[in-house]
Amino acid sequence: MLSSLGAVACVGDVFCDIVVRGVSRLPTWGEEVFGEEPAMCPGGIANVAVGLAKLGVATRLLARSRAEDTIGNVLSVELAQHDHLSVDWLRVAPSTAMTVAIPHASERAMISYAPPPDERSIVDRIPWDTLERVTHLHVGGWSEGRNPLADQRAILARARDLGITTSLDVSLGHETERAARIRELLDHVDVFLPNVAEACWITGADTPDAALDALADLVPTAVVKLGPDGVIAASGQTREQAPAHEVPIVDTTGAGDAFAAGFLHGHVRRWPLWRSLALANVCGAWSVARVGSSISTPTRVEAFTALERGNFASRETRAGASAEPRLGNPMAADAASTSASEGRSP
Repeated sequence: MLSSLGAVACVGDVFCDIVVRGVSRLPTWGEEVFGEEPAMCPGGIANVAVGLAKLGVATRLLARSRAEDTIGNVLSVELAQHDHLSVDWLRVAPSTAMTVAIPHASERAMISYAPPPDERSIVDRIPWDTLERVTHLHVGGWSEGRNPLADQRAILARARDLGITTSLDVSLGHETERAARIRELLDHVDVFLPNVAEACWITGADTPDAALDALADLVPTAVVKLGPDGVIAASGQTREQAPAHEVPIVDTTGAGDAFAAGFLHGHVRRWPLWRSLALANVCGAWSVARVGSSISTPTRVEAFTALERGNFASRETRAGASAEPRLGNPMAADAASTSASEGRSP
């Protein structure tokens, strides 16, 4: 049974993520190396959509394109297995977007492929008249097409006109002009979820706190992910900081998207900011402790059990705790400290 609360729509590119764990070093040209633990699953914007659905949120995945090839068919089958998730493929692509990720400790190397882009805007391909249950729309950034930022702006503006709140994820860049255009996008955004490098690039700030202050002037809710230093956030006059969890780091692919799913779960349910951050950190921590992107996001039972064991039931308990407890996880790996908010699939 779908949640009686509002649904969330996620717009963006769906990738096929292929993760090979246990690779000790990258090969040189002409050389082959072997890993120990492979995983293949939907990635990209599907990470957020699947993460929300596994938490029990009614979710519409508005995938920019699907290829009629073997991998595209596999992704469709995998996505159809999730309760609370429905998928709309907006365009046909000549081939499936893919990312091969090789995790190593807290870092990873990635090789990605994106098909030749359809340069037409997709705002009019979105079935707006069927989104009556949707109360929030999340846009994952993409760079393909004639004017992707204009496309995203049109989608965000249309959602706002329909009374749907919005959130945005972006990918790190370096161009000053593109940073300025992203700031313009924020006029149509209610929740912005960058990591610290993205936040400083977009605002031109030198420190995380300065970046958060700048973003707080642009969006109602800003969340800046700090990696091993946790997360800081601002919503109106409220400022919050949540610490990192100590978890075994297995694979950071998609962890930032798992974090976003956890935060949006709380946000659309009008949780206080601190509790949304707490669930987000739990979801991100679960993600890095397992292999894969969308398949590593926690179920509702896993996430809420970890949330309760972390003593997040009251602000007093949270503020008085000297450290976050270790999250239980069956995966074995060396322990390290991370908020699991940096890793992200393209």
